[in-house]
Amino acid sequence: MGIRSDPGREARRSRRARLAAVNYQPTSNNGETQTAELIAEICNRLETPDAGRVLLSWTSDGSAGSLATIRVERDLDQLTGFFSFLDDFTPASEIEFRLERSATWSQTTGEVECPAP
Repeated sequence: MGIRSDPGREARRSRRARLAAVNYQPTSNNGETQTAELIAEICNRLETPDAGRVLLSWTSDGSAGSLATIRVERDLDQLTGFFSFLDDFTPASEIEFRLERSATWSQTTGEVECPAP
């Protein structure tokens, strides 16, 4: 068994962080409504858009320059169930970045389920 770097995965993580860093706002909504729109767009960029959970947070006050985090989790689907020891394993991807613009979206208090596409 070896460890392999996946540049494609890193690029996908960077694109998700970019949405939050520039304060993605497809409509004029702010707060929780904008957060729901941001999460929906992050989920749309997943390989399986309706199978994930997203957590959004920032340090400080959410102003430009603050650190922010996006964590994406999804359930592990097994084809055969042969690796039953992985049943309790939850794959996750987390990226920390700086906000380029002040955030007008709200932090989530926990993981939010991806909406059905």
